Amino acid sequence: MTHDRIAVLVPSRDRPEELSGAYDSLLRTSEEADLLCYVDDDQRDLYEGTVSDPSRLKMMFGPRVGPIAAVNALYNSDTGYAAYLVITDDSRLMTPGWDRTLLGIGKKHDIWAASPTHNLGLNMDYAVVSGEWARALGWVCYPACYHWCWPSVIEVLGEATTLFRLKPGICHIEHSHLYPSNQHATASDNAQLYAFFTHGRYYVCVDRLRKAS
Repeated sequence: MTHDRIAVLVPSRDRPEELSGAYDSLLRTSEEADLLCYVDDDQRDLYEGTVSDPSRLKMMFGPRVGPIAAVNALYNSDTGYAAYLVITDDSRLMTPGWDRTLLGIGKKHDIWAASPTHNLGLNMDYAVVSGEWARALGWVCYPACYHWCWPSVIEVLGEATTLFRLKPGICHIEHSHLYPSNQHATASDNAQLYAFFTHGRYYVCVDRLRKAS
């Protein structure tokens, strides 16, 4: 069963107060989004009572795993969302109505990924994927820092793939923890991805993508 909502997938460990901040930002800026959070079994007590209004929060407890495994455990707990946004627990969603914009993209495109702007540098992490993208692959996969999987993803999804570089007024994320990064190296690593993009009215978009050589 599919539903016209967005799932925000958040692995969290040792930081219930950060998760609370991420959830509060979701409540402030969206109406059609739910937050799905993965927490280690042994931290259940630490996260108990993290939020006062859990109406759009779904907690999942499981064995200690890495962030990508946690994200896909959350995806597999409900594969019926229209889109999946992956964030860290220190993320704050800043743009009101971002959910309606992404759902609007989904009405025009089936298999797509989008990269919000953020305050961690120039890197393009495609943190939003459509439900059809995830269901075609069987898991949530986006380039981000995991470039090893990118060519094989495009091989599976084919030229129907659509990518969007969202502008700040569409979807912007602020992170409360700013980790040192080499922005020049990051931009270089992503140069071939930048090359696929052309400017649009609301976002930067390419309608047909061929695998990078």
